[in-house]
Amino acid sequence: MTDQPTADTITPEELVDLRRELAGLHITMGLRTCLTRGCLKQYDHFATLTGGQPARPEWSGEGWRQVTRGPATGSICPEHLDAVTAHLPRTVDLSNGRWMVACACEWMSRPQTYGGLLRPLWEEHLLLATGQLEAPVSLAEKLGRLPLEEHTEDSLRELYEAVEDMAPADPRRRIQGSSQGEPKSRHGMILER
Repeated sequence: MTDQPTADTITPEELVDLRRELAGLHITMGLRTCLTRGCLKQYDHFATLTGGQPARPEWSGEGWRQVTRGPATGSICPEHLDAVTAHLPRTVDLSNGRWMVACACEWMSRPQTYGGLLRPLWEEHLLLATGQLEAPVSLAEKLGRLPLEEHTEDSLRELYEAVEDMAPADPRRRIQGSSQGEPKSRHGMILER
């Protein structure tokens, strides 16, 4: 048996102490942050659920929404509600054991073997779509190269000739198919003796 008081044996002073102890254990606020990357707005979740007043006026839950499915669950502040709703993500489970993110705007990520990458991929897409992040520059744009689909037969011929011109001038090296017993460089060239 326990020596703790029961409802029949508790004194009014012990009941007051118990209520005071329980009040100290009561969680008075639970702040939730907007799921949009870089947004630091918060609201008091417990005050909103219980109908109480938040400790600060800026922690009001008015206009906040919840995302409960997909790779990006959490709370959405009123400022980002329209953008997130327009790009609401869902997880796509592929037959080969991989996952993808499908966005409401018809954007889809590449298949991933690790599901933990889905939220950051969607967050990057959301930032690109809302203009908060600049699109990365492709290698072709960065180096002033012509994209492969825009090459012509003549431009490809020029590239191949340039590669051939860069062949080693050392007459002891020649590019050939492999032969048994001949020493090779690490690039597969057969070294003549």
